[in-house]
Amino acid sequence: MNRALLFITCTAAVLNTVFALTADDISECPSIDWHRSPKSVHDLKADDIEVIAAMGDRYDEDAPSLANYFQEYQPDLYGPSFGKRPARLCPGTFFCLGSQHDLSIDVLNAAQSGATSNELTEQVDYLTEQIGLDTEYATSWKLINLFIGFNDASISCLPNRTVAQYKANVKNSLIRLFEKVDNAFVNLVGIMEYNDLIYTTDQAPGYKKHFENNTIDLLDYECFCCRHPNGGVKFIGDIVKEYNIALSQIAEELSASYSKDGISPYLRKSQRDVTVVYQPMNPVISTVPPQSLR
Repeated sequence: MNRALLFITCTAAVLNTVFALTADDISECPSIDWHRSPKSVHDLKADDIEVIAAMGDRYDEDAPSLANYFQEYQPDLYGPSFGKRPARLCPGTFFCLGSQHDLSIDVLNAAQSGATSNELTEQVDYLTEQIGLDTEYATSWKLINLFIGFNDASISCLPNRTVAQYKANVKNSLIRLFEKVDNAFVNLVGIMEYNDLIYTTDQAPGYKKHFENNTIDLLDYECFCCRHPNGGVKFIGDIVKEYNIALSQIAEELSASYSKDGISPYLRKSQRDVTVVYQPMNPVISTVPPQSLR
């Protein structure tokens, strides 16, 4: 995962070169030569990013890791979270469903363990309070990572948890975001087909740590529908595929809606320098070691 991210960052850094390279550390990537300020969100380079933020369904450890790469090129980058906070546990649902933010720790990492796409609006509101149109970061170039759907898929066998509703939740949340934020590149991350990973840790004796008295099976909460009569592992896999199709459609639809042109001002259309790009997550499942799932 880290080498892949480094490959992407290093490739972006090699501005006018026809080759790419890999590196074991971001410091080994080439520097970025001086260049003019970006003309639009489609003209960004690594050192143009001044703000990084995250939304989604878990307190994502990859968000600060990605921030470390961008800080190599933009030392004054604002937004990375500091340290980690454990997942909150609540009676009844095990994972707490309500949102809780601590600006001093989370900064612009709005992602919440246990969240579904239903809660994205709250995360949007948290971020826009910090980097919206009426803040000091209004004109700063922003990279916003959105990873949502893991928990949605896990309860997708329940009533009213349709793919159409998931798509509507994500799309409407991004529309709400773009009403309040400008100069933003949204990285819409696809969902890994984790149905093939569910029992991977069974192959590593001693990997799983049990709760006191061994009375709780975490899988019952992390993937409720994996064992539900109306669900199952194959069902989850099919849902994830449909979610990824929906995410790809969202990126295409919103990018077209917010693309700048010469006609919009005359039609009095509100313009934003924003875009959404869908990034699929397609690891070769058979190569994923159990230790990487910690």
